[in-house]
Amino acid sequence: MKVKDVFYLDKITSTQILAKEFINYKRNLLIIANEQTGGYGRYQRNWYSPVGGLYFSFLLNLTEKEILSIFDIIFFIIKNIVISCEEIFGLKRKLQIKWPNDIYYRDRKLSGILAEKYNLSLIFGCGINLNNDKFPKEITNAISLKEILKREISSYEKFLLTEIILEKINSEKIVKEELLNFLKERNYLKNKRVKILLSPQKEIVGTCLDIDEDYSLVLKEGIKIFSGEVEKVYL
Repeated sequence: MKVKDVFYLDKITSTQILAKEFINYKRNLLIIANEQTGGYGRYQRNWYSPVGGLYFSFLLNLTEKEILSIFDIIFFIIKNIVISCEEIFGLKRKLQIKWPNDIYYRDRKLSGILAEKYNLSLIFGCGINLNNDKFPKEITNAISLKEILKREISSYEKFLLTEIILEKINSEKIVKEELLNFLKERNYLKNKRVKILLSPQKEIVGTCLDIDEDYSLVLKEGIKIFSGEVEKVYL
């Protein structure tokens, strides 16, 4: 799962779309962009990606054994993004994971994640708000590192963040027990009442109890959610 090829781009339609074009080459790579004009998230929703943020996608070609543990890999990458942000910007233990695909600072979204599987390939996309300080009116809970730290994030810090994320993913091993403990400790939804969108037509409301060993969300009502989107958190 080592990533050696890295592409830095100024402006692109979507790092996810470009990554898909490399699938047949069977190479692990990282695509980084300063701006996306056609970024997208779950259910093909528009992913607001202006200059000022950091947008990247990993293309990982997995073995048949690795694809069976794809959620280990996805949450391993998320964990290392969280740790890298905390190390560089002095935010030790201040970031949380909003299951299944957001990184939060307090009650506001700092980063969004999209993971897509194509046969034996995983395309893992991430957007982090660095210097973004203006958001569309429909995005009501976003926050940037600039707002948190009350200063501009330098180009060097932006470069360093991608380098450290890449180094951790290339050098560290997945230890499932440690990974699960991390996710449980950083579970933003724990003890919160949530509305979860199971599909565009189906939703469920319950109180989050924990994250289980299969990465499902466990509700106090005795329900396990394996896939879905947290549409609302009742604070």
